[in-house]
Amino acid sequence: MVPVKVPCPCLGSILLLLLLPWLPPASGFFPNIWSLVAAPSSITHQDLTEEAALNVTLQLFLERPPPGRNPLRLEDFQGRTLLADDLFAAYFGLGTLSRRFRAALGEVARANAAQDFLSVTKHDPEMHFDSEQLVGSRAHLVGSLRQALSAASALEYPLARKHLGAMLHALQDFYSHSNWVELGEQQPHPDLLWPGRKLKNLAQVGDSMCSDCEKLSCPGNLLGSMFLTSGYFGTEPPKPPGFGPVFKTSDSDAFWKQINEIHALGGGDEPEMCLSALELALLHTPQFSDIFVFTDASPKDAYLTNRVEALSQKQHCRVTFLVTEDPSRRVRREVLSPKRFEPYRAIAVASGGEVIFTKDQYIQSVASVVGESMMDMVTLALVPSVLPTQRPLVFHVDKLLHGLIIHLHGEISAFRISGPTGISQDIHQAWGDLCFISGIGL
Repeated sequence: MVPVKVPCPCLGSILLLLLLPWLPPASGFFPNIWSLVAAPSSITHQDLTEEAALNVTLQLFLERPPPGRNPLRLEDFQGRTLLADDLFAAYFGLGTLSRRFRAALGEVARANAAQDFLSVTKHDPEMHFDSEQLVGSRAHLVGSLRQALSAASALEYPLARKHLGAMLHALQDFYSHSNWVELGEQQPHPDLLWPGRKLKNLAQVGDSMCSDCEKLSCPGNLLGSMFLTSGYFGTEPPKPPGFGPVFKTSDSDAFWKQINEIHALGGGDEPEMCLSALELALLHTPQFSDIFVFTDASPKDAYLTNRVEALSQKQHCRVTFLVTEDPSRRVRREVLSPKRFEPYRAIAVASGGEVIFTKDQYIQSVASVVGESMMDMVTLALVPSVLPTQRPLVFHVDKLLHGLIIHLHGEISAFRISGPTGISQDIHQAWGDLCFISGIGL
């Protein structure tokens, strides 16, 4: 995700709350995810806060080149999942990490999430733009922003981040709880954050806004009114279709029985809810496990990339994707974005796994090779999927390692493996003094 410029007079001050406490070094930032077990595909306030902070940080780094270093380029980050460590390394140099930045961001995210759990805030409609309390909610929003800026001016940064979290929660709730988007608006509300302004064209008590809804979702039930309003909410979370439920067992016979009872109905969709299923698996998988994802489609829920990356690292789980192409959908796939599988690559690289593209008839052989090679495996190098022609890849092996396995996958026409003693072997030599080469689908 890349930043979009939105005019905001307090942008610099808000960034200051996050960036001032920064000092190296760091480990990973993980948003609170314990509440996801009940609704694993939801987009939480923590997710929105993290995504926004990373986007705005990238925008700041692009607008203010680092002293004595080459400026950052937007195209280097397009199509990639933004991570705080990557941004700081690109701006300040390799080896510069972002622990304090992520700790400050964590304070904001926790203060944001707390608005839904604290007894004094969780049921107050003015804190959430609920129950048509738009005027009072806006007053709370602007007040929280003013308190955050005042605390920052007084160098009370923890208090400033607390008020900033409350402000961001209300801001996010406006766009999710009101009908601003349903009215066809695609830009931020021009009067929402500006002091001295008022919300206009508000629905009154007797105005009919929508037809009755007796189902879980009623798209298109607005009556055509152009008044701004907010609705009331129920407490029953929707169950997203397309993945789950979780099946756990240590009995191999029970496992295969469950696998044999799984049948695809219909199918042929592109994309699919793959990351939601992976997230569900990570939430129920022991730490230090290997997870294999079999799919023939790109992710429909790519917005979960950051969260799944963080969860895979927190669980210390290595994720490997085996992606097959369905010939019946090949014509359709040709018009899709070539970067649609980028979330898989980002998660695999972050967790120490890989993404392997193969065909249905080879999937069993590929899975067998990958599964066997992962027993007690240590990753020596993770290489981008595209390398310049004729560029050698060098990696070091010492006497403590044995059973070295090299995986090459993709459309490969030629390669040569050379050892330190000068012995080499190419794609046409299955057996040699250096190694044994086995190909699938060659």
